[in-house]
Amino acid sequence: MKRGRVWFLIILSLIIVITSSNITLVHAEWTNEITGDVISGKASSNDMNVSISIVVDGDSPNLQIVSPKNRTYNKYNLSLNYSVSDSSSSISSVWYSLDGGANITLTSNMSINTSSGSHNLIVYANDSVGNFNSSNVLFFVNSSHGSYVNWSKYNGSLSTNLTYYQTLGIQYMQNITNLTFENPNYGRIVFNSPINISRDIEILDDYTNIGSKSVYINSNYLSEFNSSATIFIYSLTFSNPRVSMDGEVCPSTICAIESYSGGILRFNVSHFTTYSVEETPGATQTVTTTGGSSGGGGGGSSVQNYNNNLVLSSNNLKVSLKQGETKREEITIKNQGATRVGIILFSKELDNFIKISERDLNLAPGEEKTVYFDFIAAENSIPNLYIGSIVIKGTGIERKIPLAIQVNSKKSLFDVKIEIPKKFISVEPGDEVLATIKIFNLGEISKVDVKINYFIKDSEGRIIVSDEETIAVETQASFVKELKLPEDINLGDYIFEIETTYNNEIAGASTWFSVRDNIPIFNTLSIYILLIIVLVMFIIVLVSYIIPIKRLRKGREKHKNKG
Repeated sequence: MKRGRVWFLIILSLIIVITSSNITLVHAEWTNEITGDVISGKASSNDMNVSISIVVDGDSPNLQIVSPKNRTYNKYNLSLNYSVSDSSSSISSVWYSLDGGANITLTSNMSINTSSGSHNLIVYANDSVGNFNSSNVLFFVNSSHGSYVNWSKYNGSLSTNLTYYQTLGIQYMQNITNLTFENPNYGRIVFNSPINISRDIEILDDYTNIGSKSVYINSNYLSEFNSSATIFIYSLTFSNPRVSMDGEVCPSTICAIESYSGGILRFNVSHFTTYSVEETPGATQTVTTTGGSSGGGGGGSSVQNYNNNLVLSSNNLKVSLKQGETKREEITIKNQGATRVGIILFSKELDNFIKISERDLNLAPGEEKTVYFDFIAAENSIPNLYIGSIVIKGTGIERKIPLAIQVNSKKSLFDVKIEIPKKFISVEPGDEVLATIKIFNLGEISKVDVKINYFIKDSEGRIIVSDEETIAVETQASFVKELKLPEDINLGDYIFEIETTYNNEIAGASTWFSVRDNIPIFNTLSIYILLIIVLVMFIIVLVSYIIPIKRLRKGREKHKNKG
């Protein structure tokens, strides 16, 4: 009986080892015949190839109107920006109708001419298998007054009364002195020079924000507001606060602290971007929610690391756009910690391409929030791969989401897709990275020679590995490309990029992968060996238990019969 228990413990230990080693027992790849996408999944062996044809697509295109919005505009010529995508099929056509008029085909974002009054814009889209969707927006045009501004987030008593200036007309909105935005919960901005708010006033609420311990103005879209200002941040509990600019300590030539009293920090800035306030390392943060400063710092820092408290629905972002195109992505952020956290979101390198739905979040324990990112490629954007990150920052929190934005030529002849199979998503230094690539010829009938460049770049955009070749493409080309990583490559996130060039028009695609040093060493053969050992041991245990029991029963029966 003791021998059977020993075998049982051995088998149990082996099962625990196998189930806890995070081994992919099965791996397969198949091709979607509609889109040509290569999909990774699980099968019965790492060496097994499974072919599955997918011919059903019941999903309608994902269509959103980015602008115009449901508000009043003070000009007749407006930008029509939209985002359209389909997870299973290619987009066949997009068109719009204004106020029930004729259908007009859309190939990219464009400008539309309107008139005074209310307007109903409907945008339509269908995909290559006939699925259909539409989206509409009601907006207003009144050129005699300033546009409608959602000023509810700046409803503090110290805010400039913009309604008054809107009533007076545009000419009175062009030289406002001491212009003030105040969010009574978080702080205020007072501009030191006269500001003209009549230009593109309808986007003020989209590209400005005063949040918990942070302020933000996107001066790329609001150039009139790229001016010196005095900033007040309310309800601080820091002992020795300091100001950061785009996630880094702000130099004194740009940020000058004037005072800190009663929990209010006052400082001047020379221009606008994202500014935030944090505790100076080495200072002790107070635990009260109101009140002023507690004097000088002392001892070690009491600011804890809360990075692990945030759970993100995605660890990286990549988006492909043609010049003049707009797309939307989203990330859900959840606070799984036991305390409330305040964070800000921004991108230092790629702010020109992004509009973030909420840049300031305050999450209670267990609360989650979905943040939307509208990616916008201007008509004059240079075709290229732009690499940066979305920064999530707060007290004791600093996370970066790697971000890659591929801008392609508007008139590019090719559509490019790239995917890294699951087994190559995480590799070790010195390994080869394999990518499946598809190139679609969207216009030419005959074969054309296409120059292709391949790159592996780090999260800062530096080229680690590169290669190039020329291939002939008729209707489409599908192939596999392998690039070998250096043995001394640093651990971290990297991007595999392909760039095609034909007639000086560029089209590309990219995807993220990671280099790690803890890849499971188990292979298929070792797994099979372990399974065979477990099976043999299981049989031995059965034999060890069942045969002695049968013998014992027979002995008892013989003894009983003799009796």
